[in-house]
Amino acid sequence: MLKKFFLTLFLLIFVFSWFGINGCGKKSPPEPGRFYNKTKGFSIKFPKGWEVYEGQMEEDPVVEAVSPWESDSDMLSEFIAIYVDELPNWMDLDDYYSELSINSENELAHYQEEGSGTSTIDNTYVKWLIFSYTVAEGAMQNISYLLFKDHQAYIITCNSEPDKFYMYKSKFEEVAQSFKFE
Repeated sequence: MLKKFFLTLFLLIFVFSWFGINGCGKKSPPEPGRFYNKTKGFSIKFPKGWEVYEGQMEEDPVVEAVSPWESDSDMLSEFIAIYVDELPNWMDLDDYYSELSINSENELAHYQEEGSGTSTIDNTYVKWLIFSYTVAEGAMQNISYLLFKDHQAYIITCNSEPDKFYMYKSKFEEVAQSFKFE
């Protein structure tokens, strides 16, 4: 009887040890090159070689990635930024999208909407918008992706100079598609 008890105990220890070693319930290690923000609940993979900066103040993007300078004549670097906004309970993605469009039109010089549509990112419904505008340094073109989860709006905004926008558009889309809720 004692022999049977020890054999059962040994088997139980072996089985539980095997699960522990092989990661039952264990999270996979962080993916190299992926930015994680546990506070806001997301991760994203930026292009290799781009400088990544975390926002320091509430109005800053949560994170921003800036492309390297291509030449001395570059006036602006391409960049991708992630903003997260807490939303009132009554507001949904369509309401937020409308408000963002109106605010952009009112606040950005020479704002012009150039396209819009819907998609999915991380199995989440997304609205996207392409627009151009002007800053002191020159003209910019942007594609912004808006996601909504738990009354938070996640905005992935990708910017470049207009003459380089379509050269970067597939890279912008690849980065946006790498976004994951964590």
